[in-house]
This record gives sequence, structure tokens and C-alpha cells, in this order.
Amino acid sequence: MIEKIAKYIIQNNKPIVGFTGHAGSGKTYNATKLANVLLQTGCYVELISFSSFLKQFVYKLTNMTKHFGNKKINYQLLEHLPENIRNEILYILESKNNIREIYQFIGTEILRKENKDFHVEIVKKYIRQTNNSFNIFNLDFPMKVIIIDDVRFVNEAKFIKENNGIIVKVERKINDILNSLNIKKQEYNKVLQHESEQQIKLIEYDFSI
Repeated sequence: MIEKIAKYIIQNNKPIVGFTGHAGSGKTYNATKLANVLLQTGCYVELISFSSFLKQFVYKLTNMTKHFGNKKINYQLLEHLPENIRNEILYILESKNNIREIYQFIGTEILRKENKDFHVEIVKKYIRQTNNSFNIFNLDFPMKVIIIDDVRFVNEAKFIKENNGIIVKVERKINDILNSLNIKKQEYNKVLQHESEQQIKLIEYDFSI
């Protein structure tokens, strides 16, 4: 299927590809596979995330990522934030140790609450900068493709489709998801109740894996 999607992208000149799917479904894994196939055809490929800024911000705040780190809150980084936002972030940082819950809270309840297009606007700016670099250096590639590995909201999918992109939905058996995330079904069901998981079922997609 990945080869079929790559062929479609090239034949139809699709410059942006978004991967959607629930937590643990394998979005990044499949996005990376697609990137490798496209690279072999001579395309220029970048693999990015809507949540890149969020994850960097949380790392600076907590010394934690999805894969490593012991929580150490950087209170100084919060000093310049509005008091209401600072208090909300402090509450979640001091009460939660689960990095996914921290991502979800700050990304949705704070950043998207302030501006639902927050993550989209960051990606827009990044893509413009990339395009400017191509123009400045006159880089010669048959095609440039941006792959976004974490489409979770309808407005994110809308941005991709409005820019002549496609959406790929990744689906996976529940037992495989639970094993990969190393959590119990009850915990996973709690993850699925979050808005960032609930909107996935509303996203229209072009291909499914």
C-alpha cells in the first residue's frame, strides 16, 4: 500500500501528505516508510509534525520526552506567561507524570483553546520557509513532499486538503496497539476519550493502511 500511495503522490503532484489515526496506530512508522520510498524516487522529502513545537516546549518545561527523562519542572520558563495560563500549566505538570496526558492538556486545553489553528500556523510558516529556501538556492528535485505524521484535528486535515494534499489513515488491531504502548485496555480507552482522539473519526481520508 505504501508503494501505491507513493505512486499516486508523484503521478498527481501531491505536495503534502498527512497521516491520521489513533494513538499507537503507527502513524510515524508508516509516514517514515513512505518518506523512504519517495526518497528513492529522487523526491525531496521532509517528515514533520503539527506537534513539533508542543513537544519541544514540553521538553524545555519538564526535561521529558515520550522516550526518556525524569520530570524536572523549569519554573523560570513559565514566568513570562499570563498568570491564568501559567497556573493551568503548573497544575498539569505537578499533578501528572504521564507525558501523553501532558501533551494532550497543553496542546489542546491551552494552545488550541487560545487559537485552534495554533499548530497549523506554525506548520504553514515552516513550509513557507522551506519553499523560500528552494527558491533562493534553486534546488533541483523532481518533486518536494512534506509528510505530516500527526493529523488529529479536522482543521489540520482541512489545511492539508486545501493545499492539494492527501490524508492517509492508519488502523491497527487493538491488541497490537496495547502491546506497543504497554498499557491496559482501560487506560487506552481513557486516552481515546480526549478531543485529540475523538476528532479523528471525523477526518475524511484518501487512503487507509
